[in-house]
Amino acid sequence: MRRLTAVLLILGAFAPTALAQSAEQVTKGRHKVLASWLRIVRAAETEYKSKHGRYGGLTALRDAHMLDTLNFESEKLTATEPVTSLVPQSTRFEVTAPGEGRPYKVSICEVLEESSICVFGDEMGAGYSRGRQPLPPPEDGPEGPLLSLPG
Repeated sequence: MRRLTAVLLILGAFAPTALAQSAEQVTKGRHKVLASWLRIVRAAETEYKSKHGRYGGLTALRDAHMLDTLNFESEKLTATEPVTSLVPQSTRFEVTAPGEGRPYKVSICEVLEESSICVFGDEMGAGYSRGRQPLPPPEDGPEGPLLSLPG
């Protein structure tokens, strides 16, 4: 019985560390995927500008078939497509091109279980951010607000 207790205590001490590492690995894996999507968009923008003399937004790039390597979830997938090319509908995927010689901007964000991860960029560079998932606003309960602020 003592050995079982000792084993359970040891496992209990290391389990959170193992789980945290796997969550960290998931985040790193998703970051790599988002970064690869960002590289695809940046290359497409360079090509689009050389052909059209200006940058294009997400719709323009898709209409010009410059993002065909990405499969947005609303599109039908073939059995041979890699999972890393699937852009879920829950992903905020924004490409804006304001025109008038101003640079395009790309922002790709996903909400993971306990955090959010974003990559962003333009023709000058790229960046990465990771943060906690925003909490929903407090809701009213049957006996009044669930969260009361000092007045």
